[in-house]
Amino acid sequence: MMDIICDNIEHKKILDKYIQNIKALIYYVTEEEDMGKFNDFNEVLSMIISYSNEFRVDHLNFIKHDGEIDEAAMLEWRYMIPNLVVFSAVGFLAGISNKENRNNFKKIRQKLFKKTSEIIGETYDVYAEDRLTNEFTVKIDEKW
Repeated sequence: MMDIICDNIEHKKILDKYIQNIKALIYYVTEEEDMGKFNDFNEVLSMIISYSNEFRVDHLNFIKHDGEIDEAAMLEWRYMIPNLVVFSAVGFLAGISNKENRNNFKKIRQKLFKKTSEIIGETYDVYAEDRLTNEFTVKIDEKW
């Protein structure tokens, strides 16, 4: 699987851990399925990561033509992988759902949404810390 482009190491750690957890979950639920189902989902993950990386490169530094920071694009990119992965995983589960596993998959979906919400919160915290550090540095550099 390709590397995820991130702005900092903390963001990368959060996303790498999230992807590994999702892959472990999908591996678990596909044990009883036809051959190749796990690999099918891995292809979807690769497409998501590729899309996120291309989005980041296309929006280099998130600077608009007028020189302003494109806050909307930056925020979209920061949370893109968790959002796309969770809905891809839910769709994947729906595709392999049957009478025997339906209740178990419902619980798994709930856990997926909860975990994804936590990951988004962790990501927000990483960048909130960066903003606070930058604001503090600016205030130190200002004249008293």
